[in-house]
Amino acid sequence: MVVRGAKSYEDVRTYEGAVHATFRDACQARGLIGDDTEWVSLFEEAIVWATAYQLRNLFMTVLVYCQIGNVRSLFDKYWKYMADDIAYKLRVAYGNPTYQITDSVLQNGLMHELADLFSNNGLSITSYDLPILPSSAATVTANRLILEEMAYDRTALLADSLKMSAELNSDQRIIYDTVVGIYILALAW
Repeated sequence: MVVRGAKSYEDVRTYEGAVHATFRDACQARGLIGDDTEWVSLFEEAIVWATAYQLRNLFMTVLVYCQIGNVRSLFDKYWKYMADDIAYKLRVAYGNPTYQITDSVLQNGLMHELADLFSNNGLSITSYDLPILPSSAATVTANRLILEEMAYDRTALLADSLKMSAELNSDQRIIYDTVVGIYILALAW
């Protein structure tokens, strides 16, 4: 209806001499589809006052009830704000307020939170252009017992092991050296 004289799909995807990869891109170039500036403005304002939980709810609401041109771009721009409380919870669970959480762990936690949020509202997160939801077996962030076991001080443990190793008697030393030797061989193999 907009492209006069089009004889092929490529003609429909062409605007001002440029062939666009998708029909959506061509419509965007023609100004037939609005851009996401209003949603960016919404989130720019919301990140100032909203909690991470509120941002996740807002994100889900906007995805479900509004026309977003590029869902993935909006997610990529604001996902760290939506995961802020997840980082805090992990630091508390690890018992280390300065612990640096990798982006992949943080994003996996966020994706599980969003999947739960969508599911609780009778929706599926897989219907949207978002990162792939990691399997629950690969995510240990929610298991407090595992987090407690992993929250050890490696420097203190190394110091303790060196001190105890120096205090071994001759029989203990033989067994210790044998076990450590087998372990080193296993690693090299």
